[in-house]
Amino acid sequence: MNICRSKLGTQTNFLPLCNRFGVRHTASAMKFLVTGGAGFIGSHLVRRLQCHAPVHVLDNLTTGRRDRLVGSGCRLFEGSILDRTLLAEAVQGVTHIFHLAAMVSVSESVAQPSACEQTNVEGTRQVLEAASKA
Repeated sequence: MNICRSKLGTQTNFLPLCNRFGVRHTASAMKFLVTGGAGFIGSHLVRRLQCHAPVHVLDNLTTGRRDRLVGSGCRLFEGSILDRTLLAEAVQGVTHIFHLAAMVSVSESVAQPSACEQTNVEGTRQVLEAASKA
């Protein structure tokens, strides 16, 4: 099955779906950023989105894997959402951001609460800040 024609729909009905959520861009003007895009969920989202517009992925590959993106045609920015310079480069020209990057392991977050707060709270704040400047 062509992934572009799966449950999300074809390219022709993707835009009306997006418009229900306030998207005001034509397919040719859109560009996506998926933080955490090399993870399990993120890589599936990347494959769906790349059927419609260019996709940037920002992932530190801690739990994500580069091989999940093979053949997706995305541009991978390898690094952390906490790296302001890399984040600024990744959001350049982007119209939509899907923020999936996070420390998700409960055991890791209990063992390293400061690192968890830094990634999940400060990282999200930095993504929001970068989005407001994009």
